[in-house]
Amino acid sequence: FLEGSLGVLLAAMRRQQSVTTWRALSPLLRRAALGPPLVALAPLIRPSPSAPSSSSAAAAVAAGLLPPEPFPPPPAAAPGEKPYPFLEKASTYLLRIAAAPLPELRAEAASCLRALLEAALDAAGAVTVLRPMLTYALCAALYSPLGEAARRGALAGELAALRSSPAGSPAAHGWEGAAGATLQALESAEARLRELACAATGPQASPDVEAVVEMECAVAAALSWAPAAHCKALRSLCARLEAGQHWVEAAEAAATAAGVAMQALAAAHAAAGSALVAPCVWGDSDVDALRGVCASLRREGLRFPASAAAAASSARCGVEEISEDKVLAHIAEATRLFVRGGHLEAAVRAAAVALPAWERRRAFGDLARAHSGIAGVYRSLKQLPPAGAAGAGSFGILPPPPGPPPPP
Repeated sequence: FLEGSLGVLLAAMRRQQSVTTWRALSPLLRRAALGPPLVALAPLIRPSPSAPSSSSAAAAVAAGLLPPEPFPPPPAAAPGEKPYPFLEKASTYLLRIAAAPLPELRAEAASCLRALLEAALDAAGAVTVLRPMLTYALCAALYSPLGEAARRGALAGELAALRSSPAGSPAAHGWEGAAGATLQALESAEARLRELACAATGPQASPDVEAVVEMECAVAAALSWAPAAHCKALRSLCARLEAGQHWVEAAEAAATAAGVAMQALAAAHAAAGSALVAPCVWGDSDVDALRGVCASLRREGLRFPASAAAAASSARCGVEEISEDKVLAHIAEATRLFVRGGHLEAAVRAAAVALPAWERRRAFGDLARAHSGIAGVYRSLKQLPPAGAAGAGSFGILPPPPGPPPPP
């Protein structure tokens, strides 16, 4: 019954509604979604057994007394929705409504967001458990696509208002300390998205590609708390660099997206433990191999998750971006761009990372094409002049070798 109710409520939120309808939906949203917040927030509470908790049920989740969640989580039967995916999607819709021109709509959305933050504080003892989910929701609300709402700073006022203590609420005492850091991080991400939107879109768009790339690197860093959002920013950066014919830097952005998704996938699989049929095919050595071919762009835009625990807890936000198929697609794009830019050794190292996945899938056709592409790169490397000779070290002096297999 709960999953069906959440599915119906989400379908109503997905459509454009009047102020009157939103005023009627707000109590339902609080009662259905935020009444039992522990159920929805359990995947985020679970990886933090040392975190203080305000409820014994949350402590049981944190202590690992409940069975591990599978990854990716199984979807609910249509038209229902599981509690945590519902909160993720509802947060995106609420942020979009909070960016609406009508102040009445913004007020309703902001009140629901505040209720969500208070529920997280009550269930988990900290608002930080929501930071990955809200970061991904912010990316979905303003960055996909990047446009007018981001340019006018539509969420700046609402995010600033959420940092103020909620009057008359039990959470008012110590609110700044409990929620300030998370909301300040969201405000910083929104400001960087606004700067990028003004420079890259609209009538005042800047022709300076390098400056826009620097801004998008800063956006990628601001979204790195949610690996799915981080990957989206890196692929947008990859497309922008490719459009400017910066082939190697574009390849590095795609390779970093593969590494971010790979690390989040491996951490999520490790946290799921016995709930998984098979472990992640990639490990730390594969992540290091991809990190080794990313040397040109600024570090803050291309950093990987700080820890496996952080990657595991945040991998459930935007699970469609954290999968083996997505990693293979990122690697294929990186290999193609490295070849296009003439950085053949990096192309070989990136393409080799995909081989274990094809082997475990027993996809022998894809595996044969991958080996053929790598062999073509090695043949081109053999034709290069020796080190120190005329033409040595120049990119793009040879016709490109056969490319990697197409993405799945």
